Amino acid sequence: MGFFSNLGAISKINTLLKTIESKVNAIYNELESPYTNKNKIKNDAHTISVLLNEIIDIADSAGDSVRYAPYFFLKKKSDLPHIVLIILDIITMCDDL
Repeated sequence: MGFFSNLGAISKINTLLKTIESKVNAIYNELESPYTNKNKIKNDAHTISVLLNEIIDIADSAGDSVRYAPYFFLKKKSDLPHIVLIILDIITMCDDL
């Protein structure tokens, strides 16, 4: 892929990561609430998994330069494989509720 295609892919992934981060924050806030709504948590986890699949599709079609570019997720800088593992752990924890 070309330079500008990679920048477009990175930009799309950043946008999706921000959306996932807002869903993770919503899950955290729901867990902290005195009346936890497990259905809302599971719905948010499902939304996160759909967004994660979009990220994986973009990264697979873009290549290593996009996959290993630095991204910020939950205020930490990391590459996509590590972020995917974190997100998968969050989804798994929500499904286990």
